[in-house]
Amino acid sequence: MHQRKGISTRHIPGGRSNAFTLVELLVVIGIIALLISILLPALNTARRQANATKCLSNLRVLGQAMAIYLAENKSTFPQSFQNSLLKVQGFPNTSDPPNLKLKAQNVWFNALDQYLFRNMKVYDSSDTAARNFTAIKQDPIFPSFQADNGENGNQYKTYKMNSFFGQTTTGVASSAASLVWVKSPKLHRITELVLLFDGVSPDCEIKSPGISDSFATAFDGVEGHVGLRHGKGKIANVLFADLHASPVSQPIFKYTSGSGATSFNTWYFEFSGTTGPQRAASTTRNTTQALFWDCSRIPK
Repeated sequence: MHQRKGISTRHIPGGRSNAFTLVELLVVIGIIALLISILLPALNTARRQANATKCLSNLRVLGQAMAIYLAENKSTFPQSFQNSLLKVQGFPNTSDPPNLKLKAQNVWFNALDQYLFRNMKVYDSSDTAARNFTAIKQDPIFPSFQADNGENGNQYKTYKMNSFFGQTTTGVASSAASLVWVKSPKLHRITELVLLFDGVSPDCEIKSPGISDSFATAFDGVEGHVGLRHGKGKIANVLFADLHASPVSQPIFKYTSGSGATSFNTWYFEFSGTTGPQRAASTTRNTTQALFWDCSRIPK
């Protein structure tokens, strides 16, 4: 060993230096690449499981907020969608600002804000940017495909409320015939009745190509609008009417419209004889369906 100017040098017998050869570097790189290829799937699986757990936690928090809401509103659930039948006395037109504000404040997505440590805003049904979109009211996947800025009003809702909470006499929420307020003491089979659920959004296979953005951005939905985003596209998290949350896996079938233009995977419908996202008049319950959706058809 020779010392010169404070620097230690080492001579190896045979005249070889202590640097890596090209072959040795390639071997090391190959080993690292192999380790990465082994670890990445495990990391991706862990990430998916973490998102599913966080999603379930969000629904449980929403259940707690809903419990407080029910306690303060005579056991009455908020509306599942922005119901145009909600009107302030003296304002007969749906487009009147007080009516826009009223129906926006009563939809579940906005009504729970005050119980989630968020300030209730002066909501307007056309003012998408005014709403609180992220955090607890969305699945963890939400930030990856849409910023929290309300662009063009096309904000996706990764959680949806069962359309039949606020159901009309016609059974279809979009063609309102009368305003319905659902009270918790009137419900049956509450451990099986769906309240909030993972809803279809751009990350779900169900979204492409058969489901339009109108379903992905809606506050509410039925079986055909479930987002199977967990468990490799087989599981959705659900908050039930008794306010417990759990992951659910059910038989999946591929719905195809008569013209073949619409095709997507979804859960079985609660009642047989149905086609597409809306159910027909059949009352024969599908025995493979483990959930209840239409609370008016639940056996007492």
